Amino acid sequence: CVFVDAAQGSCTPGVAGCLSSNSSGHTLPEGLRGPAKAAGWGNFTCFAPAWLYERRAAYLRVYRGDELIEKAYSTGLSTTFAGDPVLDPQHNHNGPSKGSALVSVVGSGFGLNDLSLRVRIGDKVCEASEWSSDTAVQCKIPRKPVGGNKQVDLVLSVSPYRKAELPLGFNYDGPKINGVSRLEDPACNSTTANCTIVSNGPSLGGETVTLTGTQFMTFDLSPRGTVGGTGCEASVWASDTSVFCKLPSGAGVQKSGTIIVADDEAEVTQAFSYDRPSPRNGSGLMSTRGGAVVNATGADF
Repeated sequence: CVFVDAAQGSCTPGVAGCLSSNSSGHTLPEGLRGPAKAAGWGNFTCFAPAWLYERRAAYLRVYRGDELIEKAYSTGLSTTFAGDPVLDPQHNHNGPSKGSALVSVVGSGFGLNDLSLRVRIGDKVCEASEWSSDTAVQCKIPRKPVGGNKQVDLVLSVSPYRKAELPLGFNYDGPKINGVSRLEDPACNSTTANCTIVSNGPSLGGETVTLTGTQFMTFDLSPRGTVGGTGCEASVWASDTSVFCKLPSGAGVQKSGTIIVADDEAEVTQAFSYDRPSPRNGSGLMSTRGGAVVNATGADF
């Protein structure tokens, strides 16, 4: 088999300026060398050169020894170029919303050597794409656009003419919240002392609690927190793993905590409890007939 660039017309292989490749020639990349493989009396398989992926079409010339027995155009009915890339729909293609993470794009037909592949996630090209093998490419994923969909199309291009598409084939991981906690002693400096961390607070609210987790983003997107279904009096982004919340007033135990980052929401159940009422003493004149006024004091009423 000899492949000739169709853009150069019917140039003669071996002549200077004629882009051609012999499927058994040692000028090909090592992974593409080898003779044509007969699959039967009427068909056989040729190893295609890498440059073929960069062109829309080529002539294919088939020789028996020095005898030309077939000449076909790549778009002709007598020749089929197999091996278009395919993305594996069973593989879980996903990554963090903040982007810049290296994920594996899995499939087949990515090339037996590096063909400078490009991967697109949604409307954005990967920050970097690195060919690993015929079945895997490493992609440094772009950040999810604010307000964008969590599930987007995945496209891999071997060349302008050979690409694989997987509709809604990539999922951005949203935020995950692990817990709601606070310093038992607000005056304790956690950077210089061993402070006690608790998951309860006063029913009057007003104290600062921390929502901890992952994927809160690496910059401030004005996240919003809730405790027990009530919005924090104020929410302040601290890092990709923590958001400060001014505790709203409430009552009850094992309340849920929620974090909303842009349009993504995550919840953790049974994360926080409000302190129970704690009476200390009472005063007043009491009568067996009732009707007396008693003054009870304590906390968390």
